[in-house]
Amino acid sequence: MTYTPSELGIRTDNTYRPRDSEPEGINFGVALSVLEALLNLANLDSIPTPPIPPPAALLGEQRGGLSARRLAGNIIGRIEETGAKLGPRPDGSMSVREQMIRITAEETVGEITRNLRTTVGIPPGCSLTATGANGGGPVQVFGATLAPHFGSSISV
Repeated sequence: MTYTPSELGIRTDNTYRPRDSEPEGINFGVALSVLEALLNLANLDSIPTPPIPPPAALLGEQRGGLSARRLAGNIIGRIEETGAKLGPRPDGSMSVREQMIRITAEETVGEITRNLRTTVGIPPGCSLTATGANGGGPVQVFGATLAPHFGSSISV
């Protein structure tokens, strides 16, 4: 499709001029309409995450962490709640279903511990405070972030 600038509502300053007769929605045949929709999508408010309570943050080190054996045991226990038959084979070895659950749990935990990456984004405008000292005495700083900052971390 080819459009002339007047058909697109483009003025000489290259801005989009909305018309009253335009239908609602996105016209995918017009690049400016698609770009405007993407910009509007970026302006939507995100759902805020609830803050972590300080006791939970401080006591998080006391958790045992992920365990493939515990995960497999929990899954096997929940399967038994459904009435499905589990248990050792007549020769005493572990059943195939239990082995598959154990392997799945080990691979899931292994994938998380080997490849998990956490990405953090800090928006502009976050307030910051800092204190310190130098040869002249104590120093206090109050301010705000000016640009977005991003960081990544791995799970240890």
